[in-house]
Amino acid sequence: MRKFLIGLIAISLFASTSEAARSKFTKFPGLGYCTGTYVRYREDPDTDSEILGRLNDPDRVIVLGQTTNNGQLWYEIEDPEGDGTGFVFGKYIEPVYGKTEQETIAYEIMVNILQNYGINKTKAKLYSGPKGKTQYTDNYLSFLEVSKKGNSFGDISIGDSLGDLIDAMGEPDLNDEDEIIEYNVDEDTVLRFILEDEKIVRMVFEG
Repeated sequence: MRKFLIGLIAISLFASTSEAARSKFTKFPGLGYCTGTYVRYREDPDTDSEILGRLNDPDRVIVLGQTTNNGQLWYEIEDPEGDGTGFVFGKYIEPVYGKTEQETIAYEIMVNILQNYGINKTKAKLYSGPKGKTQYTDNYLSFLEVSKKGNSFGDISIGDSLGDLIDAMGEPDLNDEDEIIEYNVDEDTVLRFILEDEKIVRMVFEG
């Protein structure tokens, strides 16, 4: 009986640990960072698979999903240096933001911006869509301003109305007389929408 109970406790602890590991990201795609040094990412979620590149702490990556192989958690990431995707051991990737932030629409749009405009300079060079003013901190996109037709932040585009913006994103964290609308992912990451005649004329990401 005692061995049986110990076994149940061990299984329960293992399941809890596995569940915790699998719940670090509440949705995909998400924004993660590497916690190790010289961490390989591979073509498939297998240690025998081809090595595509390496990550180092605190490299940031777009995390597309997760899978398991032989009980090991792997995350699928966008290749930081080119097209395509790769897989990296789950224990070396952590979310940049907590679960609360990950549940916001502002977070979803921020991740979409990093995907579409390029999370780093290498990825930005591969982007062929409408351009904007950009700044990079430690090689990662930290500022983006767009004002031309064709630019979009997720489902929000230049020319959309104030009503469209609020319908899509909910009530803002800042509303300056319907001229500047802001949504915060956290205190350091903001999406700013500048309006004229209740139409979006500029959109800014700061992170």
